[in-house]
Amino acid sequence: METYLIDFIGYAAGVLGVVSFIPQLIKTYCTKQANDISMGMLLLFIATNALYIIYGVALDLIPIVVMLTLSTMIIVAQIFLTVKYSTKDN
Repeated sequence: METYLIDFIGYAAGVLGVVSFIPQLIKTYCTKQANDISMGMLLLFIATNALYIIYGVALDLIPIVVMLTLSTMIIVAQIFLTVKYSTKDN
């Protein structure tokens, strides 16, 4: 398979991964509620992305590094909103 096609597939998968977090981020921001968001899941995603970024850097897999860095930034934003909008009652 051609290198450009492999890179395209990598970027396409990365875009879908990044975009998949955006609806939750928007919903949390609009509703100002985050009690149903699992902080453990978000932290595991950060850890997973960090390991994949290291893997991507080690193997010079630029699509993986770029897309997982963007995904991590969105997850960090979701963590911020989750902390900001979670009530201590629940």
